[in-house]
Amino acid sequence: MDRNFKVCKACGQCKSLDEFYRLQRWHHGVCKACYNLKIRKYRLEHIAEIRAGSRMRSRRERITNPERVRGRGKKYDDQHKAEHSIRGRIYRAAHKSELAQKQRLYQQTAKGRMVYRNGCHNRRARMSGAGITPDQWRTIVSNQDRRCYWCRHKFGEAKLTIDHVIPLSLGGPHERANIVAACKPCNSSKRDSRWSLI
Repeated sequence: MDRNFKVCKACGQCKSLDEFYRLQRWHHGVCKACYNLKIRKYRLEHIAEIRAGSRMRSRRERITNPERVRGRGKKYDDQHKAEHSIRGRIYRAAHKSELAQKQRLYQQTAKGRMVYRNGCHNRRARMSGAGITPDQWRTIVSNQDRRCYWCRHKFGEAKLTIDHVIPLSLGGPHERANIVAACKPCNSSKRDSRWSLI
């Protein structure tokens, strides 16, 4: 037999050496086509185990080396920023009414109302470069035992509103130290005035 040809141990056909992998330890005289078929068959038969192993490796890497994982994600996001932006615009244009309906339903929930109100305050405070997160707002409400800071009546979290001790219109900052939870009547009657702290 010519040295440029070899017999595959799996299919028994005489094939060119180009149709075999060079490293013998991986396939033991099996041609590329037969080896790839064998690998595909194995993956189909053991798909659950392979996925579980992959999830375990990913989880292990996230725990042992979180900086590397975050860096890899940030690098990918930076490289594909324009692509993500275009894809997002196309999706939002195609699903405009559906997204608006979801937004309306979300704003009817207690959390949605709180996030919306906080967003309104954050937009007004962007000029000063400050703001509070929803977690900080929940901390303020729980520290006050879900009571209005001014009248001391107890309310649910959704009924309390963000109130600035020194109003934004008078130059008060939109920061944790200047924010209390107040009921709507107290917040409305206070308006742009400064009430003394309790």
